[in-house]
Amino acid sequence: MDCKKIKVVIVAMFEPTERPGELHFYREGLHLRRLPVLGLNLEAIYADEEMEVLAIVTGAGTANAAVAITALGLCSAFDLSKAYWLISGVAGGNPNVCSLGSVVWAEWCVDGDLAYELDAREMPEDWTTGILPLGATQPYSRPQLGEGLFGRSYQHFHLNATLREWAYDLTHSIPLHDTDALAAYRACYKGYAAALRPPSVLRGDALAGARFWHGTYFNTWAERWVRFWTGDKGCFAVSNMEDTGTLQALRYLNGIGRADSKRIVLLRSISNYTMPPVGVAAAESLEAESNDYKGLDVALENAFIVGSKVVKALVERF
Repeated sequence: MDCKKIKVVIVAMFEPTERPGELHFYREGLHLRRLPVLGLNLEAIYADEEMEVLAIVTGAGTANAAVAITALGLCSAFDLSKAYWLISGVAGGNPNVCSLGSVVWAEWCVDGDLAYELDAREMPEDWTTGILPLGATQPYSRPQLGEGLFGRSYQHFHLNATLREWAYDLTHSIPLHDTDALAAYRACYKGYAAALRPPSVLRGDALAGARFWHGTYFNTWAERWVRFWTGDKGCFAVSNMEDTGTLQALRYLNGIGRADSKRIVLLRSISNYTMPPVGVAAAESLEAESNDYKGLDVALENAFIVGSKVVKALVERF
């Protein structure tokens, strides 16, 4: 295969065979076809007929995402040095910020895995969490080992704010899908004004980690963790399991001229909430979410509605 200069790369994380996944609507709407690429999963790489838009399914989790994006970036079949990257997937949504079916453009992505952790049953009574920054001795305190191995650069990614604002301005007024069933479930979140609203396009920030967490206490931790690592500039809106892996790979690829880390936009649509509705225990809520993300179908469609508009605009902008 000749080396193709790609304009836009769409990064999705899962694409099951039995139902639509994160790439399904992009594949249909942008007429993407599977590509046989030596050394890469044949099920994972797609492109349009003009070879302007490339798409990859990385697999779930930070490790899969990092390895898949690194492999793609080093593949000699593609020139990705000037490509724009659209990370597009579903996520858990913070009910203090967003609602089921909504779409969020992120400027900050914070790592939720790199940490010290004590079991909550063994932590000091005056602590609110057993999760500490690496190298720190108190929750939300600065590491004592400086900015080296445990420094801030390993904990967060600050994306191109100008590009994020451009994507938001282009899409914020787009009407999104909603259903009566989704509205009924949102109504369970009484007291959370943002969670009750119909789907919309928002700005917020992401927390990423391979561990799927759920519950009110973890949600409070996520809000403080994102504020801590962004110097109070970030607002936790979405939780996912891949983005720090993808962004770390792109950071390294940028360093060798194989990608441009200033050309990344991060979009996550809300398929479920990160904490239970009022009056429901966390374990019960997690069990229900494990069987059925209430907003998954609508979130997948809305991600495409918003993301595809940006893809088409970036192809023209290239």
